[in-house]
Amino acid sequence: MARIDELDILIRPKTGKVVASIPQLALHATGQDVRSALSLLENKKRALLEDMRAADIPDEFEQIPWSAGSPATRMVMASSGLWQFALKTLIVVAVLSAALLIPAGLLADKISKDLRVSFGGRQFWTEVEQELSRAADPSNDLPQEKKEKRRADLRAIVERWRPYAAELGPLVSDLRGETPQVCSPRN
Repeated sequence: MARIDELDILIRPKTGKVVASIPQLALHATGQDVRSALSLLENKKRALLEDMRAADIPDEFEQIPWSAGSPATRMVMASSGLWQFALKTLIVVAVLSAALLIPAGLLADKISKDLRVSFGGRQFWTEVEQELSRAADPSNDLPQEKKEKRRADLRAIVERWRPYAAELGPLVSDLRGETPQVCSPRN
């Protein structure tokens, strides 16, 4: 923030007269020479300060860069802010994309390696043979008590679900193209 006395004053000749201005405040004064233009600008500045004090507005202004060039130059300066915004946005998008896509790619690669199942080949058939041998080995058999408990559990489950299966029987036979047979459920 700058006080009004710290703002730049631009002085330039125009059509045989001198124009003094404070571009940040849009204050302009025209005189026959530099001294008269500055004097008129000071009067306008004083009037502005009196109005600001009457409205209880502090004497502080943002120092906004201004261009002493043509309107085209000012347009280039204004559009450079747009380009700067676009560049910053592009950088943010690139960083966020990299932050999301790199870990996602690594995760996908790890998942594909973990879930890769090979069927066929020497290693596959060797593993199948080993598992068959292990399953057929009498030393891996369950004790008789566990076998009986599992059979009893299965019988209980079958009895509990039998009425539902009997109701679904005609649906299955219809799907197979067989003649539906209605069985009475056992209770």
